[in-house]
Amino acid sequence: MTYQSVIIKEFGSPEVMEVIEEPKLPEPKSGEIRVRVLVTSACFTDVMIRKGVYPDVKEKPPFSPGYDMVGVVDKLGEGTSKFRLGDRVCDLTIIGSYSEYICVSESHLVPVPDSIDPGEAVSLVLTYVTAYQMLQRVAKVETGHDGIDVAFDGLGWQSFKRSLKTIKPGGMLVAYGFSNAVNKGKASVIWDFIRFKVMSLLPGSKRKTFYSITKLRKQHPDWFCDDLSELFELLTKSRIKPSIWKRLPLSEARQAHELIEQSKPQGKIILEVG
Repeated sequence: MTYQSVIIKEFGSPEVMEVIEEPKLPEPKSGEIRVRVLVTSACFTDVMIRKGVYPDVKEKPPFSPGYDMVGVVDKLGEGTSKFRLGDRVCDLTIIGSYSEYICVSESHLVPVPDSIDPGEAVSLVLTYVTAYQMLQRVAKVETGHDGIDVAFDGLGWQSFKRSLKTIKPGGMLVAYGFSNAVNKGKASVIWDFIRFKVMSLLPGSKRKTFYSITKLRKQHPDWFCDDLSELFELLTKSRIKPSIWKRLPLSEARQAHELIEQSKPQGKIILEVG
């Protein structure tokens, strides 16, 4: 049985993305589960990966991008027991989910309530977990304080310096990205990161830390599952409502990336797969 996926042929502009027909379904290894992908999303992190400037991705093209996904358990690998065929699940895949099928570690999968729209569910996996963990796990914000306790900044070095000035003594700067440096290439992203690390080591009354969703999940995998499950609970109770701007077929992934680079998105871009 064949299936479709979107691959990056080489690092570069949206034109390097191509829809291909894979000759046969991937087979799950021991401890893995094959998932039939329902939805994935297009986000700025995917653009960084496509350009080859995302430090957490070491793979070289060709490969399929796709940072997150919601899907259905399609086949169980040897040694798996947590899920059954047909269960709805999600994962922070980093790469690989611009595809109709993907094999992932069972330990990474989080169950998705059947009552939740897949597009809304996938909107929580990266974006909402990032915000939730920065607030609850990193900054540990509390009510009732005066002044600016914490600043969250995903722009880059120049913005980090401005944000640091706004917070009060004892406050915290949480950096989580370098979007202003992306168009300048990987060296610029790395240089911004080095400068921030040096800044974070300097003495002073203001704390500085860098948040990485992938690093925190490796350190505390239970946190990712717990936090995402909590967000699903809030969604089922209508306490939160993801803003979805567009729903496009997977075949229009290139257009989705073009929209992101034109700074047009006014919400999440969902790529409908299955």
